[in-house]
Amino acid sequence: MSFMRNNAGIMFCPFKRSEDGIEIQFATNHLGHFLLTNLLLDKMKQTAKTTGKEGRFLNLSSIAHNYTYRKGIRFHKINDRNGYSNKKAYGQSKLANILHTNELSRRMKEEGVNITANSVHPGVIMTPLMRHSSYLMHFLKEDLLHMEERPAGSSHDMLCCSAPKYGRCNWEVLCGLQ
Repeated sequence: MSFMRNNAGIMFCPFKRSEDGIEIQFATNHLGHFLLTNLLLDKMKQTAKTTGKEGRFLNLSSIAHNYTYRKGIRFHKINDRNGYSNKKAYGQSKLANILHTNELSRRMKEEGVNITANSVHPGVIMTPLMRHSSYLMHFLKEDLLHMEERPAGSSHDMLCCSAPKYGRCNWEVLCGLQ
């Protein structure tokens, strides 16, 4: 099996634009994944066809996709500093990951290609990713003290990459993991 895991991300950043002039969280969290996926898609299709083995795309999203701007993704205002919310901008970038993944999954199924595409919320992990939100970091540190440690390789994202018994579609995988 060949798989690609889109995992790069930034979170709750002050307003900033990428070198290409795009709001930094949307550029990093979504457009980077979108571009890399599309650059590798033909090679993944060819590999799946040649080897007969399933290919997988995995996009790490977030439950934060529920906390976005009132109307979802502000395509017409992606680069607008006015009304910018670092938390809502993060949410819209993660919503874009999910929408892209769902469309990729639909297209692969429609084309009859042996490739799955899934998006998952990886869970809460204390990393410097949350450095722009001291309140959230404090809250999560307290919360994590009461959580049990999971064995290595048991996270949802790892299972999506490796466990074919859970099915091809996002909701089938997530239901199987519950």
